[in-house]
Amino acid sequence: MNTPYSENDVDMLYRLIGKAVWHLQHLENALTSFAAMKRLQKVRDSKNITEKEAYEELEKQRKYTLGPLIESAKREAIIPDKLLDRFDKFLDERNWLIHKCVINEFLWDLHLIRGSVSTVSYN
Repeated sequence: MNTPYSENDVDMLYRLIGKAVWHLQHLENALTSFAAMKRLQKVRDSKNITEKEAYEELEKQRKYTLGPLIESAKREAIIPDKLLDRFDKFLDERNWLIHKCVINEFLWDLHLIRGSVSTVSYN
């Protein structure tokens, strides 16, 4: 399939996608740690927490991918209300990058070859 991009353009795109995924993983790790600390803070009000329990909670949180982690944090009011919309938008953007950008690019290439917009979905 011919694309309107040079090899350098494609190489740059791959590097930027890799960099974005790297940053996403750092953010997911920060959110995971934050969620674990907030949950432990709630428990700490009624009992002492051991170091082992803290690490177990952190490992439990690390099993979540970003979507379930955000949903769980929303249910438990860990994410402040004023940030809920931003987290939802961020999740949509992350999911597009991880799950749909290649598909959308393929559909765009197909559009260029066929010359038809009606069969292309960009969402």
